[in-house]
Amino acid sequence: IQQKIVEILDKKCGQIDEIVRIEENEIEKLKEYKTSLITKVVTKGLDPNAKMKDSGIPWIGQIPDDWEVAKIKNVVEICNGKEVVDNDGEVLVYGSGGIFGKTSKIMYDNESVLLGRKGTVDRPIYLKDIKFWCIDTMFYTKSKNLILMKLFYYIMFIFDYKPYIYGTALPSMSQSILNEIYIPLAKNVVQQQIVEYLDKRCEEIDNLIKIKQEKIEKLKEYKKSLIYQYVTGKKEVV
Repeated sequence: IQQKIVEILDKKCGQIDEIVRIEENEIEKLKEYKTSLITKVVTKGLDPNAKMKDSGIPWIGQIPDDWEVAKIKNVVEICNGKEVVDNDGEVLVYGSGGIFGKTSKIMYDNESVLLGRKGTVDRPIYLKDIKFWCIDTMFYTKSKNLILMKLFYYIMFIFDYKPYIYGTALPSMSQSILNEIYIPLAKNVVQQQIVEYLDKRCEEIDNLIKIKQEKIEKLKEYKKSLIYQYVTGKKEVV
């Protein structure tokens, strides 16, 4: 009977694992597609017939003729986080790994893009209509009204941080390095169009990813349940 159980579980678990592998591959492809879509739109715009020019910045390449490039320090102010004073309250505290805790103090309560300083430096966070605090592993940004903050988030989402990271044990980014990075700068009306387009498309992609992730979780739970039922004799071997 033991041998029979092993054979059944090997077969059934193998089939589940294969489905999980296929779904995980599709999730990776969706994530890659999302990144390539954002990259194309934030650097080339939405008009496929737009006249292009060389931006002079290797990572950006060609941009529409009426766009510019600008250093980050000219479009947003990068501000340092600092340690929290208390752990009481409802104000969310962010670190480079995400939500770190809560506090009663407010560091900033306007639209902002958080950028990693130490640890996870390549996952920006967009915040709107929320009061928050940042610890010192995270920068927060203040708008200078030249770029929509949501568009700035999309640009920093696809930006390749690797050439700018220093520190081997703990990956780090400095304010001075970030300030000097060039980003594409579209006209105001185009910025709004880009944000609306990407919000819609990215929501569609994220929803597909979520559905697949939920499917994977259900399959893993089913696999655990199946193994439990067979090894405990709750499921009869036929």
